[in-house]
Amino acid sequence: MYASLLHAITLAESNGVVIVTPPPTMMAPLDRATVRAAVYNNGSEISANVTWTLSGADVRAYRFVQNGNELSLTCFGYSEAPLEITAAYGGQTATARVWLEDV
Repeated sequence: MYASLLHAITLAESNGVVIVTPPPTMMAPLDRATVRAAVYNNGSEISANVTWTLSGADVRAYRFVQNGNELSLTCFGYSEAPLEITAAYGGQTATARVWLEDV
């Protein structure tokens, strides 16, 4: 966790999109998480909307609701492949991975 936080801080000091509130690395059925991304320019957060992409995991294993730069995620069950969550803006991306588990 510290490495990813350090990475986010390093990116935020310059330019780019950063997942500032990452999801947990693992979620069980009915677990919920909020993921937030931000866009930085010269070390300052700017008002810009990211584009979210979710891939990899079985689509029956999760649901999401997008609200601007926040993504609300609910796990509904196991997926063999992890869920890849990508925030994109201006050709730059930031990605987080979540393993969706069974009870």
